[in-house]
Amino acid sequence: MLHQLVKVPVWLSKWNLAKHAVASNNGDSVLQNYKKSLNAAKYVADSLFIFLYVDICVFCKRAYQEFKRDNKDDLFYRFYESLGGDAVKYATLLGYTSDSARDPETLMPRLRAPVKDTLLRQKIDSMV
Repeated sequence: MLHQLVKVPVWLSKWNLAKHAVASNNGDSVLQNYKKSLNAAKYVADSLFIFLYVDICVFCKRAYQEFKRDNKDDLFYRFYESLGGDAVKYATLLGYTSDSARDPETLMPRLRAPVKDTLLRQKIDSMV
C-alpha cells in the first residue's frame, strides 16, 4: 500500500534496474537503463546526480577494461563511450567537473581542481 503512495522518480527506477542488470551480467540492459536514467535525471536529480555520475563512470571504466582485455576496444567506443561522454557533459554543466578533455588512461576528465579530481578518481577506482 505504501509503495503505491510513493512515486519513485523515473531516473531512480531506471538506475535501480541498471544496477540489477549489472549484478545479473546483462550488458544490453545495463546500457539501456543507464542511458534512460541519465536522460531522465537531467534537471531533476539535483545534487543526487553525482552518485549516478560516479556509478556510470565505474560501469564505463569496468566495461572499457573488459573490452580492452579481449581486444575489442572498438565495441566499447561504438556502444559505451557515448554514455560516459554524455554523463561527463552533464556533470560539467553542473560543475562537478571542469570543461576539459578526458584522460585516456582513467577515462576521467582532466580537472583544474586537483583535490576534487583525486577524490572522484579514488571513489571510482575503489568501486571498479
